[in-house]
Amino acid sequence: MKKILFLLICLFTFPLITYAADTKCTKDYESEIKSRARNVNVVYQLEGIKNNVASFRITVTNLTNDMVVFDNYSKQSKTYSSKDYSNGILVIKNAQSGTHSLKIYSKTCATTLSSLTVKTISLPKYNPYYNDKSCEGLEQYSLCQKWSGYSKSKKEFENEIKNLKETKNTANDDSKDDNNKEEKVSLYKLLIEYWYILLLALIIVICVYYLIASNSKKKEFNFKV
Repeated sequence: MKKILFLLICLFTFPLITYAADTKCTKDYESEIKSRARNVNVVYQLEGIKNNVASFRITVTNLTNDMVVFDNYSKQSKTYSSKDYSNGILVIKNAQSGTHSLKIYSKTCATTLSSLTVKTISLPKYNPYYNDKSCEGLEQYSLCQKWSGYSKSKKEFENEIKNLKETKNTANDDSKDDNNKEEKVSLYKLLIEYWYILLLALIIVICVYYLIASNSKKKEFNFKV
């Protein structure tokens, strides 16, 4: 009997509560709450790395007591209300890597408004191999960067490192060949463009040589006489 009485009370009181909330949701209030929602900011910071898994702290600011935040993250979806934050600041701890879509609603205008705004934040994924010895000299490649999101096995990582080094060495060899070809082409262009200067220089050298040789013969002849 008590259960039936309780259900009847809920059936009668719930519509009254909903109606009371809706009557407060005027057009002016809708404009005001939407304006305040645009000022909501979201930032994150690293909490720590444990067992090669990074965890973050998401901080949502400029919230009002009427706002409800729904974290639409696939692995840990959760709803936060005014009891979860103070002074307009909500702190979500132990947030995991991935995209967090924070949908913000109004409790007062729950039946007349959809989400006031959506704040999307992407938390980077930690690469457990970024500090591996095999990454020495390859730090500029995403395979060896701390937040590249690499999540393959150690064996796959080593194979990709091996392929990367082979590709890099081949590229260096090709670069050397290209440089040698460019040097040869540059020398050829120099000969083509300034052949007359080179020819003139060659003639001058030959003339000087013959003059020196001629003077040497004359001195030798005079000495014999």
